[in-house]
Amino acid sequence: ILNKVNDALSKVSPADNNQPGFVKQSFTFQGKKSEKIAEKIISNCFQPGAKAFDPFFGSGSFLMAAAKSGLSVTGTELDNYTFSFVRTILQKVDLDKTKELFAQVSSFVKEKVMFLYETECCGEKNYILRLYFDPETREYYHPKKQRDILNGKNIKLVNKCPLCGSNDKFFEKVDEDKISYCDSLDTSRFPSHSFIENSRINITVKTGADKYDRNFTNRAKSSLLFIQDAINSLPSSNERDVLEQALVSSL
Repeated sequence: ILNKVNDALSKVSPADNNQPGFVKQSFTFQGKKSEKIAEKIISNCFQPGAKAFDPFFGSGSFLMAAAKSGLSVTGTELDNYTFSFVRTILQKVDLDKTKELFAQVSSFVKEKVMFLYETECCGEKNYILRLYFDPETREYYHPKKQRDILNGKNIKLVNKCPLCGSNDKFFEKVDEDKISYCDSLDTSRFPSHSFIENSRINITVKTGADKYDRNFTNRAKSSLLFIQDAINSLPSSNERDVLEQALVSSL
């Protein structure tokens, strides 16, 4: 078997490891293998109809490649997120029903979420795409200079302003008032779990970086709770699982 694996690896090139964007976004760990690499190894090592077991299936490349090759496949995975994601994408899903459920979620929460990100430019209603500020000091009006802040304008807009034609703007009183409102919202239901400390990837207790909710403003927490509640209100189905996993992986 080792000879077969080595023979398969000799046929693999770096170009074979190109992966879809959603895989790169959803699985941030190192060492992901593409389905193409998995297919080469499987075709070299297994006979059609054989049984395959992947004890650490990760992003699921070998599971999916084995299933497409007609093998009987079993896989296990310790990480909850990874297991749930791969299980979801391996389920049979009605795409039309998924789109219908997405439209329902959008109708439930889009207006509420967009209200939280509402701003103004030249007196015209607009929405915040990105807001750059200093998180340690919560300095919004004059944050430290960085490449994403052009001419002091630290808010990127969803829509180009119809009056000045700009895609960005300065932080103003209207934005301060919106943040104050968002900060007053109850987000006690938002997860506040602690990560396992790992200094190699800057998850350290002394800096507070081990707290999951540290990565989200109260505005973001409120928005995510709105969306999660809307998804939870849907009847249990594979299609609902897809929407929930899409939300989780986007984080």
